[in-house]
Amino acid sequence: MLIGLYAASRALRLGKPPAQALLLALALLLTSTLGVSGALAQVEPSAAASGWLQHGGHPEAQRYSELDQIHRGNVADIRLAWSAELGHGGSVQGSPAVANDLLVVSIPDGLLALDAATGAIRWRTVVASTPGPGASVLPSRAPRGSPVIRGDRVFSVLREPTVFALDLATGALLWQTDVGIKGLAEGFSSNPIDAGGLIVVGPTNADFGAAPGRIIALDPDDGAVRWTFYVVPQSADDPGWSTWSPTAPDWRWGIGGASAWNLGAFDPITNTVVYGTGQPKPTERLDPRRRDEGPASADWYSSGFVGLDAADGTLRWFHQVIPGDEWEYDQHTVPIIADLEVAGEQRRVAMLSTTTGFLVLIDLHEGRFVTAHQLAPE
Repeated sequence: MLIGLYAASRALRLGKPPAQALLLALALLLTSTLGVSGALAQVEPSAAASGWLQHGGHPEAQRYSELDQIHRGNVADIRLAWSAELGHGGSVQGSPAVANDLLVVSIPDGLLALDAATGAIRWRTVVASTPGPGASVLPSRAPRGSPVIRGDRVFSVLREPTVFALDLATGALLWQTDVGIKGLAEGFSSNPIDAGGLIVVGPTNADFGAAPGRIIALDPDDGAVRWTFYVVPQSADDPGWSTWSPTAPDWRWGIGGASAWNLGAFDPITNTVVYGTGQPKPTERLDPRRRDEGPASADWYSSGFVGLDAADGTLRWFHQVIPGDEWEYDQHTVPIIADLEVAGEQRRVAMLSTTTGFLVLIDLHEGRFVTAHQLAPE
């Protein structure tokens, strides 16, 4: 179920129409439920928001809204305006994308657009696809995050794994692209991001058959794959190849994994795409490569964060959190891009919240570690 709220005090007293008041309330809710401290309110996004066009509001994923009609003085006056059933029995782990008076919500088999003022359905589009092995092992639920609104189009994913684009006004299907590797149980559990004019997304399901983790960029006009970055190295000329030892990664032997299964972020200043990556397969405690003989291999680029050139997908930097991860500590948190002052120096950084309880800062111009803050006691 999706709920719509409105602010019954200042926003309406200022003469804001109900739809605009509703959008203001939704923006407040989206930013207040993600646990980001108030320090980010001091960080200016790269451009003024014209809606809530993707997960996190901006490409930098700051979850910060510049709207100020709802504040501590009137937040107690927020009331329910409408509710809407989404028409499926699966769980909802995402949030709407917002453009003007339209809310676009992911459903397991497509997208649903609602009138922001009334909750009335504007259009519902079910995207037909052929279920593959990836869909059979993923639960039937809408993907995490938000659909991506770019111009007059909206983009999302299916479990299969399929990426698709719809006309924002009518919901008409414009294109769909199956990006799965034949024979592997790949799927999608999270929505894409808009990265400087490309639609970028990471498949999941490395747990089933050790599918090599990938990050894929598609052309928003026709759905053609523009580039693919393999989180698991595919050839000996990759610097990460030698970190898989004593056996090289190969999904046919059950060695791979490291899915970039959650959403990433994009820095328009340095043109960098940042994604977290999952654990390698098989995990160390079951890994026939070692069987407790000798140290675990690092298994790049698993259980860490990668920074990629948005133009061609080449690796700019890699920060590994857990080498040879045997505890399934996927680094699945969504990065945040910001300008921060660190030790008296202004830096453009990627803020990486690790599953080991640290906030790590990576300088995006230099691609190197800056500092870390422990978030939880040992």
